[in-house]
Amino acid sequence: MNWESGVKKYNVEIDKNGHYDLTYEGPNTLKSYEDKKVYKEVSGQYCYRVHAISNDKDTSYSNRMCLFGDPKVLIPTAFTPNEDALNEGFNLITRFILSGELDEVNTFSLKIFNRWG
Repeated sequence: MNWESGVKKYNVEIDKNGHYDLTYEGPNTLKSYEDKKVYKEVSGQYCYRVHAISNDKDTSYSNRMCLFGDPKVLIPTAFTPNEDALNEGFNLITRFILSGELDEVNTFSLKIFNRWG
């Protein structure tokens, strides 16, 4: 976008199943963005757009860009429930898995040991 007043800022927005939420608000020098967040309410693909805002408060939206990936379930190898607010809970993290794809998993076995076994 080439506005006479210049670009004030760029916002990166993610499509959360039909509505866009702000995931990053950045300066007018933004050239790239890496989203390290996991969105549990987004399934199958992550779709983004860039919302540019001029110094005169004009706005413009980019095309929608969608990312697809191999389905993954990330399982932590450790957690520390010691009330220091770091790694307190044990949670599975899924990426690029469509709603219902894990419904067939009825049971699993999980054993947690402390460092002495």
